[in-house]
Amino acid sequence: SGGEQQRTLLALALLGEPNILVLDEPTSAVDPEGHLAIRDILLEEKARGRAIVITTHQLADAEALGDCVSVLCDGDLLAQGTVAQLAGAPMLVVQSTRPLDYEELARRLQTSVTLDGPLTYRARVANSSDNVQVVTTFVHEQGAQVVNLRTRASLEESYLEILSTHRNSVTS
Repeated sequence: SGGEQQRTLLALALLGEPNILVLDEPTSAVDPEGHLAIRDILLEEKARGRAIVITTHQLADAEALGDCVSVLCDGDLLAQGTVAQLAGAPMLVVQSTRPLDYEELARRLQTSVTLDGPLTYRARVANSSDNVQVVTTFVHEQGAQVVNLRTRASLEESYLEILSTHRNSVTS
């Protein structure tokens, strides 16, 4: 299978104990269990001090493994930096089990709150414990539960924004 081939190729790459690993899409065609196994191996190698260069479309891997991330499109370098730098300004993104009065949430957080999906809300505020408490308390008061709470944009969200900005500038 493709997953077995990828694991075999990774084992062969590690066999000579190189100081630098250069891997092209190491988790493509790999089942979820194998994907996690490969990511764990790469994290172990990174912890040992091995430099790892990866090309990937799996942005969760880049987010988990990367110290420095570069965004390329059509051979152009669009952005480069740490995951935190590429994620942009702090924000709270909350997904709830039912719709919320996001205008009231905006009032309590003293910032604008936007609807990112049917049950996902985004506020550009510092990810302080006070703001997290405001959000979780508010969700509970609305008779809902928090499904997911993040304190910054994901690398995927940032990537899509970078590409959109690039494409808009090309067509202008």
